[in-house]
Amino acid sequence: MHTSQRRIPNFQTLNISFLSSSTAFRSAAPAPPADEKYGKCVKLGVFGSIDEGRRNYQELLEALRAFAGAEDRAGFHLYLVGKAPTKMQEYIRTNGLEPLVTFYDTFVPFRDMFALLDCMDVILFLVDHRVKNARYYNQYKITGTSTLAKAFRKVSAASTDFSVDRSLADKCFYYPGTDIGLFLRQVSDGTITQDAIQAKAAFVR
Repeated sequence: MHTSQRRIPNFQTLNISFLSSSTAFRSAAPAPPADEKYGKCVKLGVFGSIDEGRRNYQELLEALRAFAGAEDRAGFHLYLVGKAPTKMQEYIRTNGLEPLVTFYDTFVPFRDMFALLDCMDVILFLVDHRVKNARYYNQYKITGTSTLAKAFRKVSAASTDFSVDRSLADKCFYYPGTDIGLFLRQVSDGTITQDAIQAKAAFVR
């Protein structure tokens, strides 16, 4: 996503109903193309410019390989919302991950991105110690994912390496270090359920 140089507003001090805003985006934009097909799955989203320097996509894609060929039982579907590099597209196809992942080969317009975001159950930070400058996120600058989680009142998932914004800390699922695979397995085996996700979502303000 384009990075603005303007100061990021403090959403908690603004007299804005983001619930209404997200509903408006949903009605104005087309439904996510895979939403009907994967509607019963837990929908996981990663939003923003797809750059290994910003997020640990490699660990995520490697963890997905454990579910290749068993997508009907995985219990989740992943959306990579940003222009996927050719190398990543090839990795997904070569490893049979297409049934598990929706990705885009072009820029995703903001209206479509917001519509997708509104439909997500959990959004992923994907920031751990393997990500350059990870320790500075949410200390000296806020992540775009934090901003989206606040604006759209979304539950998130993060590595224990990552310093989650304090206002989101108790609305987040955690996995140790780089082991995003543990989180995926917990969703798949029912340890993390839709009810558990909704319980956290109910407290997102």
